[in-house]
Amino acid sequence: MKNKTANDDIEAWSLYPQHRWLFNKLDVALRLGYDAAPVVVPVTQSGKYVIRPIYNLYGMGIWATVEELHPDLLFSDHAVGKPGTFWCEYFKGDHLSVDYRFKNGKFTPFDAMRGVVDDSNLSKFNMWVKINAPTFVSNLPDWIPKDVEKINVEWRDNKIIEIHLRTGNDFMHDLAVGTVATPVWDKHKDIDIKNEEPGRYDANGYVNINRLGYKIN
Repeated sequence: MKNKTANDDIEAWSLYPQHRWLFNKLDVALRLGYDAAPVVVPVTQSGKYVIRPIYNLYGMGIWATVEELHPDLLFSDHAVGKPGTFWCEYFKGDHLSVDYRFKNGKFTPFDAMRGVVDDSNLSKFNMWVKINAPTFVSNLPDWIPKDVEKINVEWRDNKIIEIHLRTGNDFMHDLAVGTVATPVWDKHKDIDIKNEEPGRYDANGYVNINRLGYKIN
């Protein structure tokens, strides 16, 4: 039977009911061996952590923040993060988004881009640059489902931080390596854009600025 392809996370949820565990970002972080737990659980040591929702099918980094956490904070009193979120050790380094195609028994990268984002606002990338896929992105865990035609994996500091049962770089697929895509936000409406996504996107109001599309250079 031909593998199915999802256009977004919401569609992937319906297409792959047997793989819904992969939408649980805390479960994925623990499977990857990272230090992570629901926000009600104290961190094991002081340092920088990412706090984000355990489930987020909207995308756009909803509620994701980088915080300095300490074991003596009032984790059990909602003092650290919203219910339904978790903390995970923080990785500082290049943010990559890589699309893969399942072929000949394995996932092979066919499109990669590097993002530039300020950790003070994880919902708002400043730019994306199309790159050749680094060799390390071929090292995927064996437990990623093999009955999915295409997937997207996000990396930071050479470590996996997100796995999606759909592609993520669609607006870059037909463009050359070195192409720069600059997101256009609603405060820059006068800029000409290439908008490959239908309509405005603001994660249904859960981020404070709308992405209108991309300016391609």
